[in-house]
Amino acid sequence: MVTLAPGDAELQLRLAQAQALLGEGVAALPGAYQALGSAQTQVSAALLLADIYLAQGLPERGLGEVDRVLATTTDPASRAPLLLRRAALLGVVGQLDEAVTAAAQGVRLNNKDAGAWALLGNLRSRAGQTQQALQAYREAALLEPRSAAYRTELATLRLRLNRYAEARRDAELALNLEPDAVSRARAELVLGLLDYRSDRYASAANLLRASASSLPTAETWLWLGLSEYQLGNYTAAAEALGQSVSLDPAPLARLNLGSALLASGRAAEAEVILQALVTETPGNAQAWYVLGLAQREQGRAADARRTLGTAAELGSAAARGALE
Repeated sequence: MVTLAPGDAELQLRLAQAQALLGEGVAALPGAYQALGSAQTQVSAALLLADIYLAQGLPERGLGEVDRVLATTTDPASRAPLLLRRAALLGVVGQLDEAVTAAAQGVRLNNKDAGAWALLGNLRSRAGQTQQALQAYREAALLEPRSAAYRTELATLRLRLNRYAEARRDAELALNLEPDAVSRARAELVLGLLDYRSDRYASAANLLRASASSLPTAETWLWLGLSEYQLGNYTAAAEALGQSVSLDPAPLARLNLGSALLASGRAAEAEVILQALVTETPGNAQAWYVLGLAQREQGRAADARRTLGTAAELGSAAARGALE
């Protein structure tokens, strides 16, 4: 068809869209740029170019094309998708304040688009605007009440705001809405955290293990390890915490991994981890304390006493008790 009508911008756009969907972004560029030159297809072409450049790891170039069309577009129905795409691209490059502004402008032009509200919610959440993110996801969920993904986001945000009963309600509702694997895992994480905070460690461990099997994140492994530790399953705790550390060697995860290894009779391994931790965070009294216990467990009383003394000086009451 394009061969028969090479000047038809609509046909060029459709061909370029098909090529992009097939992963042939480079081949799609000439047609997309030809469509960009026509007033009837320039908005769709700019959105397509943004997708192509994003897939190529060039979000700034896609942002430039969107901005050029935005500068000459006054129709609200055309500006809304451009502003939302601009917001998404700004989010990719880490310009969250500008991204939130663009998404809010897009939502004002089309407040019946659940995806637009969800994008605004995601960006506000990433920017630390938890309450405003919650409001945005509430609008998305009102527009699409059968969306498990939106309910899961609501549960996550309400948990962050310590609104536990509402978080549980939303997470349970999400699980009843036939969620995709990611939404299911995130809802299970929320319920697992709620059970942990209610001292229901066995239930928490089951939920967190299920979540980690589908979506293994450092956070999920951390809380699974803490749940197993509370249950006295120290070997399982060490395994889960080791997975957390491998994904994100955060001090909290390493400290708890050291504790779990020590509790499971692996004091030498615990010492290696804790020694590195106190070197990096010399003011960590709890790490010094557990390191001292690991050294004592290996029969090195003098080393243990010096280490526990450091922990006591840093304010560890447990270390002071261990020295008496």
